[in-house]
Amino acid sequence: MTINGHKITAKQFAWDGCHKIYLINTRKDKRIFLEYGYDLFPIDELEKAYANSCSLRFIENGDLSDVVGQFETAVFEDK
Repeated sequence: MTINGHKITAKQFAWDGCHKIYLINTRKDKRIFLEYGYDLFPIDELEKAYANSCSLRFIENGDLSDVVGQFETAVFEDK
């Protein structure tokens, strides 16, 4: 999967159920986001979660680097 030209290798993502989406790329990411109280989801649910997020939505890697910034449109492609 690619999103806005970024190749996504994460198998899970953390989502607050509103607009904050973080890709879980490492065990450390997973531990941190679980400690913060986020729910984790399989990556195949990412596009649906993004579509169901509020207009403030964004997607970042677990290290907080941008994949899709706030108010940008996410383009999902299977590759």
